[in-house]
Amino acid sequence: MLIDLWVIDTAAKDLERFQQVGLKPCISINLHPDSLLKDDIVNRIIRRFKRYPKQLIIEVVESSYLSDRVNFIHHIEKLREHLIETALDDFGSGYSSLSMLADLPVNLVKLDKQFLDRCDSSSGCTLYSNVVKLLHDQGHRLVAEGVESHKQFEYVKSLGIEKIQGWYFEKALPLNEAIDFINRDSESIVRE
Repeated sequence: MLIDLWVIDTAAKDLERFQQVGLKPCISINLHPDSLLKDDIVNRIIRRFKRYPKQLIIEVVESSYLSDRVNFIHHIEKLREHLIETALDDFGSGYSSLSMLADLPVNLVKLDKQFLDRCDSSSGCTLYSNVVKLLHDQGHRLVAEGVESHKQFEYVKSLGIEKIQGWYFEKALPLNEAIDFINRDSESIVRE
């Protein structure tokens, strides 16, 4: 849990730095599945990000939902009340239950890169597009993870996926370089 506390505090400091240079990006952090089951960590997140409404997304994996469903849902709803969104990360890798999405209070689902990598075949494209349609029909917004080529970018864009993430845009950057990238290439970055 110490790493999660460091991630939370560092993300808040990064948003403060972005704000100092006039930027208001939305950032995502990954936390250990057990973190969203702990009142003290959820309260810390709320305290640290109250100055940054709608600028934080917490990515969770399905295993966090499986260990204590009631508490997990309660904490996600509490975060949502404080304008902090939760996304289901790596959907499609490992255990993925479509029925679980019906009652899990997340609006954002991140499609695992494995789905997109299989789009070299027609059956892979069919699977990907059907999963996108099903999740959209359930009211979820989607993130296509792992977009690395122009062809992949055009494909996921054609499916109406709301957010696109991957090395097609840029590899991971340190904070100062990310600020420079946003300022330099803001016109070419796909926005919500």
